[in-house]
Amino acid sequence: LSITVGDILPPRLSLDVELPALRGTPTTKFTYKLDVENGSGRDEMVSFAADAPPGFQIAFRQTYGKQELTTLPVAAGETEGIAVDITPPQGVPAGEYQVAVVASIGEVQAQQPLLLDIVGQPALTVTGADGRMSGEIEANEKSPLKLLVYNDGSAPARDITFSARAPADWTVEFDPERVDVLPAGHSIEVAAVVEPAARALAGDYMLNVSARAKDASDTGEFRLTMTTSTMWGMVGVGVIAAAVVVLGLAVTRFGRR
Repeated sequence: LSITVGDILPPRLSLDVELPALRGTPTTKFTYKLDVENGSGRDEMVSFAADAPPGFQIAFRQTYGKQELTTLPVAAGETEGIAVDITPPQGVPAGEYQVAVVASIGEVQAQQPLLLDIVGQPALTVTGADGRMSGEIEANEKSPLKLLVYNDGSAPARDITFSARAPADWTVEFDPERVDVLPAGHSIEVAAVVEPAARALAGDYMLNVSARAKDASDTGEFRLTMTTSTMWGMVGVGVIAAAVVVLGLAVTRFGRR
């Protein structure tokens, strides 16, 4: 019987990815599933790292768990699955980005490039035309409230509609009622014509104005101060003055008796 003892196989690694390219928006968390194979003749502790653009957050975990890891034991000749979660930085411009995942056993490495195709996304902001989130309206009158709708995103906002949540029996109309497209980095002025309820009292009221597009929305909260018309104030002063005159005449005429 002749037995020949060979050398232990040196460390060998390989990385395979299920889907190497994914598409999403700047707020998407990209998740890739990879298989790491230990082709050596002994159990090894495999380390993971990534070469990513500045601001990108990378997290490694096993595919069936949520616990993050930086190393993973892989038995000789076995394959383990890992997931790589990539989160782009806030406000990242649209475009294609590449992240290189590196698995290593000592000096032995295996690399797998991953591609992120980030498409633009609109972002709406509703504010007052002069930056103020307040305004004045008159009782029993239609008062225009000027608004500005910004698109702070990286893609056009399309099919923008407007709505309002106002006190009971109030009416709010918008001019324009709809905006077909608002390019990224641009704004548009919108007039919200507010008519209070017929019996509304003078004071402060809250009005919520919403702008909604296909992929974005925002709501601005405005404080409105309602005042009575100056005409009714003059009528009130006139009534008081007339009452004083009548009272004075009555005192003058009947006070001597």
